[in-house]
Amino acid sequence: MRNKRYLFGGSNNVKISLIISLVVLVFLFLFVLSQILKLQNSGNEIVTNLNETKKINKLLSNLFLVEEKFDDNNLNTKYLDSIKDENNRIFNGLESDKSQLVNYKKNQEEFFNVMEYNLFDKDSLNSTLALPLAKRTKQIKKELLDWYSQEVEKSTQRFSEDNSFFAQIFIASTIIGFIILGLALLKIVEARITIIEKSSILDSILENTNDIANFYEPIYDANNTIEDFEITYASKTNASLTHLPYEKLVGERATVAYPFLKTSAIFSQLVSAFNSQQYFEKTIEAPINGKTHYYKARYVPVKNGIQVMITELTSLFTKQHQLEEINSELSLTNRIFHEAEEVAQLGSFVWYMQEDITIMSDNIYRILGYKPQEFPMSAAKFREFTHPEDLEMYDASLNNAYKKDKPIEILFRVITKGKSVKHIFSKCDFSERDGEIIMVGVLQDVSNRIENELQLKQQNAELKRRNSELDSFNRVASHDLQEPLRKIQMFISRINDSNDNTFDKRSLVFFNKIESAATRMRVLIDNLLAFSRIDNKEHEFENVDLKEIFDNVLETFAESTSESDTDIDIQINKNDLPTIFAIPFLIEQLFTNIIGNAIKYRALDRKTIIKIECSKIKAQNISEDFEKNHKSYYQFKIIDNGIGFDQKESKKIFTLFHRLHSKSDYKGTGLGLAICEKIVSKHNGHISAKGVKNEGAEFVIYFPTI
Repeated sequence: MRNKRYLFGGSNNVKISLIISLVVLVFLFLFVLSQILKLQNSGNEIVTNLNETKKINKLLSNLFLVEEKFDDNNLNTKYLDSIKDENNRIFNGLESDKSQLVNYKKNQEEFFNVMEYNLFDKDSLNSTLALPLAKRTKQIKKELLDWYSQEVEKSTQRFSEDNSFFAQIFIASTIIGFIILGLALLKIVEARITIIEKSSILDSILENTNDIANFYEPIYDANNTIEDFEITYASKTNASLTHLPYEKLVGERATVAYPFLKTSAIFSQLVSAFNSQQYFEKTIEAPINGKTHYYKARYVPVKNGIQVMITELTSLFTKQHQLEEINSELSLTNRIFHEAEEVAQLGSFVWYMQEDITIMSDNIYRILGYKPQEFPMSAAKFREFTHPEDLEMYDASLNNAYKKDKPIEILFRVITKGKSVKHIFSKCDFSERDGEIIMVGVLQDVSNRIENELQLKQQNAELKRRNSELDSFNRVASHDLQEPLRKIQMFISRINDSNDNTFDKRSLVFFNKIESAATRMRVLIDNLLAFSRIDNKEHEFENVDLKEIFDNVLETFAESTSESDTDIDIQINKNDLPTIFAIPFLIEQLFTNIIGNAIKYRALDRKTIIKIECSKIKAQNISEDFEKNHKSYYQFKIIDNGIGFDQKESKKIFTLFHRLHSKSDYKGTGLGLAICEKIVSKHNGHISAKGVKNEGAEFVIYFPTI
């Protein structure tokens, strides 16, 4: 149907050209028909003249025969009468103007009378009458023949002229007619090509748009009532709206292709719109593949059907729903933001400098001790809250930032409504909006921070004082305390070396206890000094090859592991040992303490096995809870099969002076593992312990990779 419209559609100019060409062709046909009839009349006239000439020749021929028979004396009355009758019939049958034959007929009658007279009286033949009559008859015959020749020539000439003129007119008219017809057809073809091109463009637009374009034509029942609509055009975008393939839509009933038309009462609206020729539009909800799709349908009635344009709004409705959700989330975010402002003691502002209008968030009013938006705010008004001692610095900072067009950070004090002083930190910058310079920024009440910083300064001063005291203690411990201790140990050594054994048994016990206590005091002082010196800033970090460290550590325990009454096996693959960034003597002390503990707390009923393992591990794969500031770490495991410990003690064993066993069972000060934990912490690492009583212990150490 669409192609049919394109074929017969066109502009008014094309239709006018076609009508003119048809009128010209009809005129040419009538003109040619009249010329043909005229030629036919001319031809009939020539035929008539030729027939008349033939008859005249017959008349004259009959007269000559009579003369010949008369001259030969063969003429008789019967023959003469037959010739006379024949000539009368011929004369009466002539269609030409008989006025030209009057003289001929009169002469012929005289001729026949003379012949009859002579036949009755041959002896008295009057030759004087016959000869002039014969002469006059010949003269009349010549005149008749000349006259008929002229008539035939005239008719022939007229026929030739008419035929020549007709041929010229016919050829010219035919050419003109075909030219006009050709131009009209050319215009029609051009118009059709233009229409087809435009329709192709329209089809292309319709096929490449997301809109659905259809055309419905009504289907009537026996009562001339619309029972349905036939789809006579459908764009390919219908695939999103119907289960039918595009190829089967054209020619299908609308309610079959779109069942929701009747279920949604749109069909009755279509019928009403077509009958009333009124435009209407409607939003449609259509369930497709289990999902609800939204469409906006526009129905435009025309004379022979309804143009339908359908735009899918599903994405728009989805975005609208998403926008509502975003607005809801934004509202929640704003509420959280306002609450966060209150918690963080923050506020934001925009200062329109030209009008001196400032829009401040509610929390700035709260910081100043007022209700939110209690009064109009401006820069001049806010300046009134600035502490008098800070006004000069406040104004200078703002003016300097404005001149240099640079961001500003300023710390100043304000006096609130309740006359309390608060410290305010402000960070702001200049911008431009609608051609006007504005300042945007935030304010924060940092009074607590200032107080905390003040307290921190005081605490730092106190810490420095205590560190100074600790340094003094270290000096005392390293010199003043160790000096009498060394003397005590020296005198004990001299008493032991003397051969004068004057101690009784009880005194000897006391003496041994004094010696043991002095030794423990010596070890304790050394450990305390070692613990306090770990934080010494004079120690420098460097790349430490752990192969060399463990060579030194194993050398330290070489004598213990080689004694005949001990069975100790230290297992380590030195090729697995890496290089780390550390303080060498602290790392050596770390592993010496841990391996020393494994030897000290070994089980006497079995061979002592100490395993040392090392591997590289990514931070994300470490399950233990500590602050991981590096991507990967070296993991060291020191595993022994000694007496172990209760896992409940795994955290306590790293605290100062914490002992799991009595002094009589195992010697020690309770500082060894505390020193280890502090060394690992200084190297940004982590140490933990696992233990099973009477089965063994496992220490795990992490150091950052280089």
